[in-house]
Amino acid sequence: MSRCSSSPTNSVYRRAAKNSTIPSGVKTASTQQRDKATESEDRGQRTTHCLKLQKSRLVANSVKPFNFLDEADAELLACLKAEGRTMSHGPGEILIEEGDISGHVVILLDGEVSINTTDHQGNPQCLATLSDGAMVGEMSWLEKRPAVADVVTTTASTVLKLDFAVLDKLRQRQPTMAAAWQRLVAKKLASQIQNAWIHRYEGPGGAARPS
Repeated sequence: MSRCSSSPTNSVYRRAAKNSTIPSGVKTASTQQRDKATESEDRGQRTTHCLKLQKSRLVANSVKPFNFLDEADAELLACLKAEGRTMSHGPGEILIEEGDISGHVVILLDGEVSINTTDHQGNPQCLATLSDGAMVGEMSWLEKRPAVADVVTTTASTVLKLDFAVLDKLRQRQPTMAAAWQRLVAKKLASQIQNAWIHRYEGPGGAARPS
């Protein structure tokens, strides 16, 4: 029995298949499916991020920054003013210096201060700008450690300085006032933690509102 030779038509098909290439810019069906899946995943991630960002901003708008003057009752404020030192400062004066143990907590009664530090390259950075009712230096008092940033007046300001020694003795002399003071310090720290969690969703460049 003689062997069957390949038909001319089959030869043409084989040569066409061998020499054929997919034109540049033309995607196969499988590639198109993968691209659609990737696009769908990207849209889902963007949607999730946007929802988190919207939620954080809604919560941030409902959370008021801690204001000592609003939170302290008249009795505690009168006690602290009697125990502390009310002082006036012009713009550009350093109230607390980074790296030093200042020896006092500062409550801003009137005016404005900036919280400044330097990065690893030595470049100055403004971390926050605070106004009336702000309290700074409480962590140095609690942990007896140096300040982690400069506190500098940006306008004419009036501050109440509470020496560490006065705050330490307040517990023995006026335990009720000492307890009220410590509750406000705890509330301020809790507010900072809450704001830190809120603004972690802002992403790079997101402005965190100081508390």
